[in-house]
Amino acid sequence: MMKRTRTLKSSSNPCKLDKVKRSIKWSSMAATDRNSLYKWIYERNQTAAKRIEGEIRTAINLLKDLPKMGAEYDIKGVRKHPISNTEFTVFYAIVDADIVVLRVLHQSQNIPLVNFTDENGSWLM
Repeated sequence: MMKRTRTLKSSSNPCKLDKVKRSIKWSSMAATDRNSLYKWIYERNQTAAKRIEGEIRTAINLLKDLPKMGAEYDIKGVRKHPISNTEFTVFYAIVDADIVVLRVLHQSQNIPLVNFTDENGSWLM
């Protein structure tokens, strides 16, 4: 049986540290997602809510240095990254020197493609 190998160019390596100073911007939908999920979990288990909030914060901050670590999504320019130790995924775009968080959703949610852009195709902010 032949073993497949894959060569990555260094510029496409998602684990390569990015030297660009990036900032994080949250779309209004992503902020609503984050607040809603925190409130829902907090009402049931305060410890879990705080832990998950920390995991989300850690994952988002990691994107500043490794913006391409998330996989490409079905919409051009959108990437997705599962948040460690949770059942949530962050959807984001790299726009100039910013990471724009578009949504933070539970992995079981059905995610319509239209939930990331407005009628003009601009990122929802």
